[in-house]
Amino acid sequence: MRNSLDQDQKIAILRGTPLFSGLMDNELQALAGRAQLLRLGPKESLFFRGDPGDCLYIVVKGIVRIGSVSSDGDEVILNLMTAGQMFGEVAALDGSERTADASAFDE
Repeated sequence: MRNSLDQDQKIAILRGTPLFSGLMDNELQALAGRAQLLRLGPKESLFFRGDPGDCLYIVVKGIVRIGSVSSDGDEVILNLMTAGQMFGEVAALDGSERTADASAFDE
């Protein structure tokens, strides 16, 4: 995959999500203009529980692990997000902190 996406690709990705599917073309264009491609290496962290919820994410390729550490220190996987799925929207919309960790999943 290239290091960037063109405007039409970004619009198609946004339109494919339930949150943005009903937006008008000009609204999608405005959002796409602010969207950035972020590449993670295997097991690289994206954010941690308690971080500010300042943006949301849509998986374009690969798998993102959403999880936390239990009280006894065990890693708990809450969800695995795949291409086309969005996450982090609740914290981004209400301004709260992240409730879990997110990282690239290495199968």
